[in-house]
Amino acid sequence: MALRIWLLGGLSAVISSLVLVGSARASEEPAIFTMAPAMHALGTAIGPDGKLWFAGTSSAGSRTPGAVGRVEPDGKTVEYGLQENSGASAIVSGPDGNLWFTEPDAGSIGRVTVGGVITVFPLPDRLSRPAGIAAGPDGNLWFTEHAAGRIGRITPAGVIAEFSLGPGSKPGGIVAGPDGNLWFTERGTNRIGRITPAGQIAEFQLPGANPRPAAIVVGPGGSLWFSNEGTNRIGRITTAGAITEFPVPILNGTEAIAAGPDGNLWFSSYGLVGALAPDGRLARLTCLKAGCNLPLLSLIAAPGGEMWAGTSTEYFGGGGGTYIITNLTQPGYLARFVPRSTSTELTSGARPVKRRRTRLRLSCGSPGGCHGNLRLVRQRGVFPGEAGANYSVVPIGSGRYDLAPGERESVIVRLNRKGAKLLANRRLGAWALAGAGEDDLETARLVTLRRP
Repeated sequence: MALRIWLLGGLSAVISSLVLVGSARASEEPAIFTMAPAMHALGTAIGPDGKLWFAGTSSAGSRTPGAVGRVEPDGKTVEYGLQENSGASAIVSGPDGNLWFTEPDAGSIGRVTVGGVITVFPLPDRLSRPAGIAAGPDGNLWFTEHAAGRIGRITPAGVIAEFSLGPGSKPGGIVAGPDGNLWFTERGTNRIGRITPAGQIAEFQLPGANPRPAAIVVGPGGSLWFSNEGTNRIGRITTAGAITEFPVPILNGTEAIAAGPDGNLWFSSYGLVGALAPDGRLARLTCLKAGCNLPLLSLIAAPGGEMWAGTSTEYFGGGGGTYIITNLTQPGYLARFVPRSTSTELTSGARPVKRRRTRLRLSCGSPGGCHGNLRLVRQRGVFPGEAGANYSVVPIGSGRYDLAPGERESVIVRLNRKGAKLLANRRLGAWALAGAGEDDLETARLVTLRRP
């Protein structure tokens, strides 16, 4: 996925939006575990040992082979190196008590025991670039072959079978569905696919232009949810093939997606993570790490009500599927966090501006209350990481909130001259940036500020 900007509402390449942000409490900060130099986690899984395992790849030019590894209770990572010029892309806990992973560069499927013993099974087509992998209902492992346009099956003993899709399909994510079939995304043809354990395939076309579906997961209610690299939407498909899409207030496409322990669907977009309620309502949008500057291509729920996210430097990009590497100098990390989906929320637009002040209606959905300073800011420029980035956040107002759980209150925001002019003369959309991004800020939800 090429790093790119997806503009909301047909805006120009230089965008303007309003963001309400407030101070985060230290107890809500995620735990960050830095990986080995040049290593990044493309996939994560909870292993049969109850620990987090990751599929790692190294930055281009580092001469470091990829690895699979796990995180110990003390936060240290244990890594098992792969063959030279290879990296792991996706990983899953298998039915045989081992973990299985894909190696796109080597064109192989790998198996690793909890003790770190690795076995590699080369695919018939070494250029097929296996991508996603899932444990099937039939006791086998199923995987996608991005470059070859095939769905693969491998038994725990290593016997491989393959099933062809149409030309240019470029399958990516795959998951075992609640109906006993495997469901997968087709980035090249913008479809969601279904394959039975016997190999029968059905495909469902997505609406709109160039959505490029990526990751897919089973969500609440037995539907499948998927991300879209090409749009700011999260999709839902029933096992009967009915598709619904929900817009999210982001600038880039959506990447990873996972069912959270809080009953919401969690997704990532570049350095942001967000949560959607099962009805499609935005429940959270946050940064896990200061700067919000590395893509998060893996999300998974863990025992104990926590979640993990892993960073990557790699994207598939371009109409022809060119492989592009970005952010080569930044270290990768794994983040463990509690999926808080309740936060301070904006419930209405701005009141008329009087004497360079306005009122914003807030409500508190956190059981611990909502307290802190807020800033109303204007975001401008190209998102961090894009070529020629010119990104800035310009404060236009500030205030303070102190709300009890469930309380609603009109909060006075003191505006500077630029903010007063913007609110008095223009109709502007607003989206909320959260977490440890800009000065360790907590979130508010998407609103629309209309001309008073």
